Amino acid sequence: MNPQATPSASGLVEQLLADATTKRASDVHIEPHRDGLKVRLRIDGLLHEHQALDRAHSNAVIARIKILAGLDIGQQRLPQDGRLKLERPGRQQQEFRVSSCPTLFGEKLVLRHIDHLSTLPKLNQLGMQESQHQELTNAIEHPWGMVLVTGPTGSGKTVTLYAALQALNQAHRNISTIEDPIEMTLPGINQVQCHEAIGLGFANTLRTFLRQDPDVLMVGEIRDGVTAKMAIEAAQTGHLVFSSLHTHTALATLTRLRHLGISTPDLVGALRLVLSQSLMRKLHHCKQPDDSAMAHRLMGQGKQASSRIYQAGGCEQCRSGYLGRIGVFETLPITPAVRQTLLQAQSPESLSATDLEGGWIDLRQAAAQHVVDGISSLNEMNRITSEVIH
Repeated sequence: MNPQATPSASGLVEQLLADATTKRASDVHIEPHRDGLKVRLRIDGLLHEHQALDRAHSNAVIARIKILAGLDIGQQRLPQDGRLKLERPGRQQQEFRVSSCPTLFGEKLVLRHIDHLSTLPKLNQLGMQESQHQELTNAIEHPWGMVLVTGPTGSGKTVTLYAALQALNQAHRNISTIEDPIEMTLPGINQVQCHEAIGLGFANTLRTFLRQDPDVLMVGEIRDGVTAKMAIEAAQTGHLVFSSLHTHTALATLTRLRHLGISTPDLVGALRLVLSQSLMRKLHHCKQPDDSAMAHRLMGQGKQASSRIYQAGGCEQCRSGYLGRIGVFETLPITPAVRQTLLQAQSPESLSATDLEGGWIDLRQAAAQHVVDGISSLNEMNRITSEVIH
């Protein structure tokens, strides 16, 4: 772009979205401040400053994005949601979900790139340890029961749920989902977009699904006690049910469901597996050996005595030594022994891995294995597991 020319709002927006796509950003944050707009991109889970726009361009850029997303440009005092598509000659169409929110200095926009699931990984490509992959496979091979996928926002829960559904997607199964939003189209699966404003919510749609001869159901998120109770009942009456919750550990998931009014007997009677997950950044090829004391201690605990611990380097092809992310998982299969322990415990949060049959691989242990395998670094392990240690 010619620095002497005054760029149009249309050109600025097109270039911004093109940059976000090229840099593999999952989200674009456009934030108003006293002197203009600040643009940040979320890449591999972390926000990075990208661009600053002066006050002269602020209103026009916001208005242009709202027009493209089908939002009301005259409404600046209430939040709005919409979608826009970026079409460029010779390039694949890109789609963004747009959310606006009024702030002190104007409207803040966040654009979520929703084309990042165009290639759905298989279950064994998500980053699970071999034993965890087998536990998930065993759970979804049952004709009934519930599989819960948990983790914070942006931890990859949707990808895991879609990969599990795709593994079951065969002609003899009737699979239906209720989602908010639908992130990816899955051919052969009946997907419904949640729309609470017209009464098309999770609970109402799930009630309808149960009258349509289902085999497999997916409730995008359990948000309230009514939905939780219906999902549990569906899992107990011959259906395989998938859903998600915003919790950080497997045991915290059980506690959350109890707070939603689900009794422990119903809970352990319906559940097959609780899977908690996060994402950690992958080291790029420019990684460097890590000779710290902590690295040597972890190296001694690894499965392979010849393992080498690495830390981030940095080159022109990566961002601060990292490129891409990999899943980190904690799986809690509800075996008969685990079920009995949970029934006898005063509360799930009072338990730990050592209280349950054979324990399990928690998030920190799974992250440590990625470090030992040379996939990620100690810094990443500590960053994503600092709040989930049991």
